[in-house]
Amino acid sequence: MSRSRRRGTTLLAGAALASMLAAGCGDGTGSGSGSTHPTTSSTTTSPAPTATSAVCFGAKVWGEKTTTLTAPGISLAGAVVGSGPNAAVFLHQSDQSYCGFWPYVSALPAGSLHGYLFGLCGFGDSTCSTEATVDRRAQIALLVSSARKAGAKRVTLVGASMGGALAAGYAKAVGADAVVDLSGPPAWFEAPTSAAAAPTLTMPLLVVLGAPDSSQRERLEAMVAAAPTQHKAFRWVPDGGHGWDQLTTGTGEVSEVGREVLEMVQGSGPRP
Repeated sequence: MSRSRRRGTTLLAGAALASMLAAGCGDGTGSGSGSTHPTTSSTTTSPAPTATSAVCFGAKVWGEKTTTLTAPGISLAGAVVGSGPNAAVFLHQSDQSYCGFWPYVSALPAGSLHGYLFGLCGFGDSTCSTEATVDRRAQIALLVSSARKAGAKRVTLVGASMGGALAAGYAKAVGADAVVDLSGPPAWFEAPTSAAAAPTLTMPLLVVLGAPDSSQRERLEAMVAAAPTQHKAFRWVPDGGHGWDQLTTGTGEVSEVGREVLEMVQGSGPRP
């Protein structure tokens, strides 16, 4: 399982938090289908963050409001930031709940997006029935429908590693308007494989991959090539790290990838 170090921790609270934000999502196994989603936290390198404190590791984000979204068998705890017609549903990595996106969101201009940052079933304070826990499509659909009920006209799924595979795999099924896949493995447990997802990707699509995941490049490029959307891009960023690490620089600023992701959320892009 590949690992990368969480960057941009100067936005949080120093060296102690840097070790808490160590990332390590990996590629999910070699098969990606017919496997049982792990319910243990054997790869987790930091305590599960609580979603009831309105903060992640003490770092506040503009306009955040903690809340819990529910559906039959599902209770997702997290935070909503901002408001407006352009929403982003952030789907996290397997090594940490939604707090891994916090440095990026906190570095964005206030009010630049309407964001949903929630732990999926089994992460953070999110609790679900056994049946609902493995139904990632239903969990993502709850987040997308909640964004629309709050006034979003355009919803972009922004997924990192595990979340990237889920975003690409379920975008069509949940009615997403655009997809950003950051290091999503081509095969991940209960998510459709990249080959299975490709024909369903009729919406704007951005896939970003860095050197830590070079072994997955051929299959993800193939997914982008096969996607029927006319608005798509594959970005190979050799020094970009893994998953959400690509969204910020080593000094905690929004990276070039992070700026393009925001453009996607706001309704333009991907860039040519």
